[in-house]
Order: sequence, then structure tokens, then C-alpha cells
Amino acid sequence: MWPVDPRVDLAAGLVHDFDNLLSVVASSAEGAMELLPPDHPATADLELTAHAVRRLAELSRNLLGVLTRSADVLPPDYRSTLKALEPVLRSAVGPRVSLVVRDDDVPPTSISTLDFERIVLNLVFNARNAIGSAAATREDVGAAGHIEIVLERVAEGQGAWMQLSVADDGPGVPPRLRSRLFDAGVGTGTGSGIGLTVVRRVVRDAGGTIEVGTPPGGGSRFVLRVPARPGRAP
Repeated sequence: MWPVDPRVDLAAGLVHDFDNLLSVVASSAEGAMELLPPDHPATADLELTAHAVRRLAELSRNLLGVLTRSADVLPPDYRSTLKALEPVLRSAVGPRVSLVVRDDDVPPTSISTLDFERIVLNLVFNARNAIGSAAATREDVGAAGHIEIVLERVAEGQGAWMQLSVADDGPGVPPRLRSRLFDAGVGTGTGSGIGLTVVRRVVRDAGGTIEVGTPPGGGSRFVLRVPARPGRAP
């Protein structure tokens, strides 16, 4: 059973809001790095910024753990987090990109709220960059592209899993990059690849998987699946 002490709830709420702000800063820095070549003079500063913000997030959780004698105060609510993040995503992709978000209740996993936000932001930044590279060759002056985010609960064996997919109608992943897609410095060919490396690390640490494919209409579709935390999903 989760703690019900109102002081704990208040502290957890403050940390959650703080984490939301930190997530935007960290993911914006990582997104900016995606747009720059690895040897760009600003890359080192952006890496330091992202690292410092992630460290701040760790410190805030450590402080909360001391106050509550438990580092696991509230379960992550991915659906609410995605809804709160949607305005930021729409601003990030720009007015010419159609963004569709479909969400459902999903079980909590070992992925923290902050890391979930970083995953979503990195995958959406990746999709935006892919669409941007393709839009330059389009004659249509209307919508430049389409991104769809789907958050859903899936069953595997006797357990429940959280599944998140991000699809775009950009040029897709070049065949020559598929085997090295998540390696640092590779990516989809539209950035530095740092964001995808971070996403894979977080998903693997939580016992999950991540795959990339091509939707029926073309483009790319990233799908990650992470098992529910033991005892946290019926």
C-alpha cells in the first residue's frame, strides 16, 4: 500500500513537478545535441547541462528518500505524465507536424517518471528530425509530416507490460544503420544518435525491449515494452 501521510504526498508532488521541469531541460539539451555534429563547439556544454540536470533529479529523489525513509513513495503514472507533456511535445514538433497521442492506463514499471519523459521527448525529437529531413524535399506546403504516440497496456505470459510506440512518416531508417541504430554517434542519420542510446539504456535497465520497424505507410515506428514492477499490476 502506498503511503497516505499528507506531508509525504505533498513532498512527492513537489518532487514530481520539479522532475517535470528538469526533464524538459535535460531532453531539450539532448535534443539540441541531436541537431549538432559531435565536434560542434556547443556539444560539450550541452552534455554538461544534461548531466547536471540528471544529477539534480537524482539528488531530489535522494532527499525525498531521506524524508520518507523510502525511495519509492508513489508509483509512476505514465498516462498522466504523457498528458501533461503533450503541450511541450506539440510546441517541439511545430505547427506543420500533425501530432496524435493515444493513451491508456498502464502498469507502473521500474522506469521513473523523469526517465519516461526523457524517453518520450527523445523519441519525438528523433521523429521530428526525421520528418524535417524529408520535408525539405516535399512540394506540399501544408502539413510537413505526422507523428503518432501510443501508450497502452499489453499482456505477456502471466504479467502485464507497459508498451509505448512512437511512429512518424519520415524517410525511415536507412538499411545500413539498422544494426547499429542505438549505438552512440549513429542514430537514424538525422542527428548524433545520443538520444536513442539513452532510450535503449533506460529501457534495458528496466528489463524491457525496444525495436524499430516500418509502419504500413512508411517511415519509422519505435516500440518499447517494459514489464510491470513485481506486485504492482494485477
